[in-house]
Amino acid sequence: MLRLRALWSICILSVLSRMGGAVSAQAPASPTFEVASVKPVKREVPLPKPLNCTFPARGRFTGFGDLRWLVACAYGIPAARDRQQIVGAPKWVDDELFEIEAKSSADDTPAFTVPQGLLMVRTLLADRFKLAVHRETKEEPTYALVMARRDGRLGPQLHQTAPDCAAWIAGGRSGAPPPVPGDLPCGRQAVSAFAFRSTAMTLSQLANLLSPRVERPVQDQTGLTGTFALDLQWRPEQDAPNAGLPDSLPTSIFTALQEQLGLKLESTKGAVDLLVIDHVEHPIEN
Repeated sequence: MLRLRALWSICILSVLSRMGGAVSAQAPASPTFEVASVKPVKREVPLPKPLNCTFPARGRFTGFGDLRWLVACAYGIPAARDRQQIVGAPKWVDDELFEIEAKSSADDTPAFTVPQGLLMVRTLLADRFKLAVHRETKEEPTYALVMARRDGRLGPQLHQTAPDCAAWIAGGRSGAPPPVPGDLPCGRQAVSAFAFRSTAMTLSQLANLLSPRVERPVQDQTGLTGTFALDLQWRPEQDAPNAGLPDSLPTSIFTALQEQLGLKLESTKGAVDLLVIDHVEHPIEN
């Protein structure tokens, strides 16, 4: 997932040709961590720790998850859409877990930025996993998230984020969060296999969460801006693994979207940005 910082050292070597005085430049060096550890982790159920791809401190990176998760993080692909947008991966990329710890040098730390850190994560994956990728754009079946009603009315479980909550988030979440209706605090969300609940979610974020559930990329075309309080729930067709859910819930996420949020998914085709894995290997031992 996320890559560390470290100043990007751009070395341009000017070599004057005796014959014509022409100047040639060497390609910029790839940014790298000073120290990095990659360890395989035995998969257990439940996982020994949450999936992670963060910079917990300036110049430091920690990652935990399968390689697809880490690649998605490094290349800025929403985790909920990694299976739609990362293609060509062997099976072990999804099956095996890895823990990564990395840090940049003290000299690079003061100038570290997250974009530089992500570049360093990419370099780390290329070095330790021999990862080689390229990008493609293809026309693929997709869904458009649109309004279900012609009059534009929202469903009963979709509302604009409460003004006080929206202002608190826009102000940097300083101080205690303001009270909001329901049991979720302002700015929080709860996502499970059969429910999305939030007090402040954009509809583009909702579209990303829908993608793996409907097995296609989903693009927000509602035209609605800002954040929303929403409560979307549906019931699996087989009740046994999810005992306790109300029988009144629809078994289709498509139906739940219309009845609860006043939105619907329209089948269409669109340009999808893909990250194609050309080569990958199990990591080099530390």
